Amino acid sequence: MTNTQKAVIFSLFVIFIIFGSLFFYKKYISVDALPKGSQEQQKETENEALQNNGLRENEKENNINGKTKDPETVVKKYYENIIERLNGRTDVDLRLDLNYVTDKIVNNYRSLSESYPDGIGFDPFLCAQDYPNNTDRINLNEIKDDGVTAIVEVEIVEGWGPITVSLIDLDGWRINELECQQGFKM
Repeated sequence: MTNTQKAVIFSLFVIFIIFGSLFFYKKYISVDALPKGSQEQQKETENEALQNNGLRENEKENNINGKTKDPETVVKKYYENIIERLNGRTDVDLRLDLNYVTDKIVNNYRSLSESYPDGIGFDPFLCAQDYPNNTDRINLNEIKDDGVTAIVEVEIVEGWGPITVSLIDLDGWRINELECQQGFKM
């Protein structure tokens, strides 16, 4: 697939996200449920994640991700962290933490960020432009776990549609691919 084809597909995806977000926002989300965020804040967060790659030596010892934990636990902690960080309740950023994701996610995010130097315009981890104020509405549904690979569906807010999270066991479960309901993959 050429870069032009990728750009066209991504543009269509963004348009779909915008109209879909407006529809779901009006239908399912109250005005109070979503914080006001700025494009500058999103760009700053993207840059921080790319600079430190999300990996911190002092977190390795405290990381829940390991052989004893199931894929759902890893996915739940990952998405709780993303929402808590976006709401300013933690400085820890697990989005690109190699204890939680594979190099594939990191490389795909870097490529996506480089394609949009002024900011991506939506959160590719949440498959949305907006985010909830809390983690109370995260729902998980494990679809598959064969001990080597797993698939978990995540619904951040009822009505937003699921995010399909594929994991692989690399001496601990790691997120290897995210797929939005609209077809966008990272």
